[in-house]
Amino acid sequence: MADKTHHFSGHFSALYFDTERQGEHKYVMVVESEKPLTQYHINLLQVFSENVNNGFNNIVLCNRLSELAYFDPQLNIPNRAWLVRFLDNLPTSERCQSVIVALNIKDFAELVLSVDSDFLSSFLQQFHRKLQQRFKAQRVIARVTDSCFIILLNSEDLPTPQAMAKLNHFKVMTNNVQLHAEASVALMNLCELTTVSGRELLHMMDSTLLQSQREHLALIQYNPQFRSSILERHQLMQGLNNAIDQGRLLLMFQPKVRLDDGRVMGLEALARWREADGHYIPPGKFVPVAEMSGLINKLDLHVMHLTVTAIKRLLDAGMPLPVSFNVTSSDLDDLFFMDSLDQLCRESPQITQWLEIEITESQTMQDYQHVRPLLQNLIDKGISVSIDDFGTGYSSLQHITELSATELKIDKTFVDAMERDKSGEAIVDMVIKLGKRFNYSVIAEGIETPAQVQQLSALGCEFGQGFWFAKPMEFDDLLNYLKDKTKGTDGSAI
Repeated sequence: MADKTHHFSGHFSALYFDTERQGEHKYVMVVESEKPLTQYHINLLQVFSENVNNGFNNIVLCNRLSELAYFDPQLNIPNRAWLVRFLDNLPTSERCQSVIVALNIKDFAELVLSVDSDFLSSFLQQFHRKLQQRFKAQRVIARVTDSCFIILLNSEDLPTPQAMAKLNHFKVMTNNVQLHAEASVALMNLCELTTVSGRELLHMMDSTLLQSQREHLALIQYNPQFRSSILERHQLMQGLNNAIDQGRLLLMFQPKVRLDDGRVMGLEALARWREADGHYIPPGKFVPVAEMSGLINKLDLHVMHLTVTAIKRLLDAGMPLPVSFNVTSSDLDDLFFMDSLDQLCRESPQITQWLEIEITESQTMQDYQHVRPLLQNLIDKGISVSIDDFGTGYSSLQHITELSATELKIDKTFVDAMERDKSGEAIVDMVIKLGKRFNYSVIAEGIETPAQVQQLSALGCEFGQGFWFAKPMEFDDLLNYLKDKTKGTDGSAI
């Protein structure tokens, strides 16, 4: 052992085996032979021992690969891949007696950015110990994402409802600092899902946790209906991706008009998904799926190209009109999207003055200090910026004097509220006055009655859009609509 070599003496051979990895086991094999070994035999044994030693090294490497593949490197506990394999191998009889509890630490990304790696490791270790204390009868605790832990339990070992209700709050002492960790908690009974693969089980648990975040629930229990909705969203995501690639995603255009005379002053391009059989899938159904799945950038990029094509066709038809399309804050952060927009502006500078983008107030205010210069950069290029649904969150008011925008859109809810009570009218009046005070164009959306037109005009609103003037229409119908609008005029204005 001291020499770390083989020794041969008379009838005995002591074969020493080591591994290249520090801290691994060392092995000694002692063999007694009937006759003393010759040098020839010793040479053969030494060659044989080299092969054995390589075998030990291979075992160590395989074990290390297994650790990396199936165990969390920070806590040395099972990870997502391990849990998937375990669930796949769990007999049906055991599944029927099992439940899983998932805990997702809220605001974990902010914690990662605000502390050093040692503090974070200590926090995770303490959090893991807390889980062990609260789930003493647990069969497995696995870390399936950076912020999410899953505990596998027998059904009879599930904490009481009162104890479950307290699982969303943990006090964790780390480096003499007490942190209050909030967690979303989801519960899934595996007896209802005996034929589902481990990978799909965890995917459904992810979606259940996401549902709890959307509904701001501290505790949520998986419902079989979640699975059908998950499958539906997955099918929608695949269908939408195919629709973009196959050209089945098109634009419809809704006019923006001057309220005093009904002249068309611009258009909003709206994405529509038309299936092969001709029926339409509403945007309220596919846009949230695009945002959740990461397809939104691809969708918006496609819409941008279609919008530019429409502007060119309008110019060729002698009907120059600004056309707006919707973007998200993730588009502004997407280098490929922004580079594509810059390239369009460089290649077709005559298009820029007719191109507008619309972004919702909530998207703009989500990280205003970051989004503002990105929007201002577009304005500097000559692209107009419209803040959609303005006033719904009231968060824009603190930035109204420095808002990177050229237009404010009054949300339909306020337009509808004008006819019901004075508070709705007061909000609309406030937005119009703010717009005029700080040189923003103001447009009201969702106008559906002549009374709304009169009321908005009386308040000083100049522009509007809605079903009262025109519903969204395809491009050929739009051209006919615009031609009808110009009949009897000199054609100088639409």
